Amino acid sequence: SRRSRQHRLSWSERWYLREVLVAWIAARVVVGAALALTRFISQTVSDEGGSLPTTDLLGWDAGWYFNIAENGYEGAGDESRRFFPLLPMLVRLLTVLPGLGGQAGSVQLVVVNLAAIGFALAVVGVARLEGFGDEAIRRLIWLTALAPPAFVLVMGYSEALAGLLAAIAFLGARTRRWELAAVAALLSGLCRPLGLLLAVPIAVEAARGLPL
Repeated sequence: SRRSRQHRLSWSERWYLREVLVAWIAARVVVGAALALTRFISQTVSDEGGSLPTTDLLGWDAGWYFNIAENGYEGAGDESRRFFPLLPMLVRLLTVLPGLGGQAGSVQLVVVNLAAIGFALAVVGVARLEGFGDEAIRRLIWLTALAPPAFVLVMGYSEALAGLLAAIAFLGARTRRWELAAVAALLSGLCRPLGLLLAVPIAVEAARGLPL
């Protein structure tokens, strides 16, 4: 049976670890190639007397999180208050460790990219709980890694961490581990504003178990 076959698989096979890592690497190759191409185009434009600004993995919103981690909300300015605190707070805590002082940018990218692996694994867990088949899970892994908006899972954005926490919240709710669901949802709400909406599906899932 399908259940007995799943039981015989190793941990890495049950969680599709190989596929997750291959897709994770592929996404970073794609983003790296895109960044290299934009820099090449920018340099070409510059050589011809023009100007085409480019960014890196800490560009745009990622730069705000980096600034908050480095200088706090007061030092980053009033506009920084639009960004939720979990990611910069985690980065700031880690930079206290020996050897990581002054390395907030690198720490931020490592945290985000490790969270992206965790996010993909948690999505696999949700898919298995929902009864997805092998092919569907494999497609889901690649879609999670290479869908056009997934570049934010490579850059220093908070989406990878928020996605990981959201998927853990769903895993907790579907397995009736309400303390796990509650903590993950709370932390996700400290990461992105949409994390607050996790209260709705968790409440619906809890209501399904009530003797109505």
